[in-house]
Amino acid sequence: MTDHLKTIAKGAGIFFGGILISKALFYVYRLIVARGLGPEVYGLFSLCFALVSLITALTVFGLPNAIERYLPYHIKDKERVKGIVVFSLKLSLTASLIALVLLLMFSDVVANLFKGDLGEPLKIFLISIPFLSFSQLYISVSKAFKRMDLQAYSQSILYPLVNVISAGIIVYFGFGINELAYGFVASAVVAALLLFVLIERNVFSIFSKIKSVFMRRELLAFSLPLSLAVIFGFVMLWVDTLILGFFMEEKFVGLYNAAVPTAMLLLIVPSALVSLLVPVLSELLSENKIKRIKEIYLRITEWIFFLNFPIFILFLMFSRQVLALLFGGVYTEASIAFSIVAIGYFAFSMSQAALKMMELKKKTKVYMWITIIASITNIVACLVLVPIYGIIGAALGSVFALLLMYAIPLVYVSITEKMQPFSLPMVKSGILAIVLAAIVYIISKIIFNVVTVPLLIPLLLIYAAIYLVILIFKIAGKEEKEILNLALSKIGIKIKF
Repeated sequence: MTDHLKTIAKGAGIFFGGILISKALFYVYRLIVARGLGPEVYGLFSLCFALVSLITALTVFGLPNAIERYLPYHIKDKERVKGIVVFSLKLSLTASLIALVLLLMFSDVVANLFKGDLGEPLKIFLISIPFLSFSQLYISVSKAFKRMDLQAYSQSILYPLVNVISAGIIVYFGFGINELAYGFVASAVVAALLLFVLIERNVFSIFSKIKSVFMRRELLAFSLPLSLAVIFGFVMLWVDTLILGFFMEEKFVGLYNAAVPTAMLLLIVPSALVSLLVPVLSELLSENKIKRIKEIYLRITEWIFFLNFPIFILFLMFSRQVLALLFGGVYTEASIAFSIVAIGYFAFSMSQAALKMMELKKKTKVYMWITIIASITNIVACLVLVPIYGIIGAALGSVFALLLMYAIPLVYVSITEKMQPFSLPMVKSGILAIVLAAIVYIISKIIFNVVTVPLLIPLLLIYAAIYLVILIFKIAGKEEKEILNLALSKIGIKIKF
């Protein structure tokens, strides 16, 4: 196994551990809000979060991706490194402060576009925008310097933990959506400050006496098309929720936002595996090691499939039980929407390495147009389907867009870069996952006649154990086994496969 795969595996391991903690805490946060305050308040929270996320995407101008692309390339040139960071901070923070002032002035107008009492909580949520924008930039700085641990401390642990604690206090004392908004802002502020201190002390100081060498034109040429792609990507991510909020009561927004975040768990594995892909491949590109880039691209795509496909199959078969386990029985109304959205997010997860390859090769304009096409498809589909089919219509609109975001990048990279994203081990592991999931379904449904959460949990643990044993010893190659040995050694387990 090469040092480059070791770097990706190590970074993915830290990122994966951090994101598991983050997702667990964020699920506890959503669980507290959803169960403690009800679907209506949870729907209002989801709408506010959607709007804040969209505005944050607008104010960073795609610069986090530019940082990940250009910092590793100029890592030995401290003047350029400082120039990249300083320019990105100035532009993004100025934009976020302007957006904050304008939105506070017109927040009532925005709130009136949606059903429910959104006015006061939205004003509070908006305060978090500059801090969220700052965090996005500095997360990319930590990735560029391959310091995933710093991101994990601040964004994966502290940020959701403060949210969980504040939500618990709010529910315990019988407070409401406004207090929840204040807790959200507090977590964004604390996490941003910690991330800044950690990077300032351990990685790179923007207050150093090093003179900044700016690359404004090159950064903007790279980031502005990507900015539109990111913006439309957030539109695609949140437009279903926003259109639901326009046509339907906040209860249905709350139900739908139990389905979507659960389906988005399928993005954890690819997010971890591609977290250091661009910085590592950027170094290889500077050395003109094209063959090795192609090998790593295929390997990362295989890992994503190996780990994601069995989870996806279980989501399809046991959608009601998954939602009941995580959010409670009232949210099982969204089980069909959950199954539909899971199809889209699995497909999208398989395109993550291809999207990073486009970013590496500076194909940001192509990336932009793909995202615009998918987003427009999502908007049109949701506007047509939501008034008729409700949350199922929103799910279908999302799936249409996500399938486009899967198919077009894979085809484009396959044609332009001659990179094959499929392999025989992927086919074998897919058949294995389907057969094992069918056995679990037969045992739970036919033999026991009813699928309950207490019954399903031990069956799924057995399913996971059998799948992993067969994958490791019969399907995985030498490099996969070395990666697993490395990952286990990081947590103190000395096993050689």
